[in-house]
Amino acid sequence: MVAAGWEPTADNYLNRVPKARILEAVCEAKGEVTAQLLDHLKKV
Repeated sequence: MVAAGWEPTADNYLNRVPKARILEAVCEAKGEVTAQLLDHLKKV
């Protein structure tokens, strides 16, 4: 999708995904410690 010119932004993707799902993806990609570091942050 990125090759077609689409970029994930807050308006078209991140605002529609629950914070729990974002943290799950971060955990999968970067590990539990990184996800825990982000858990307290507010989703903008």
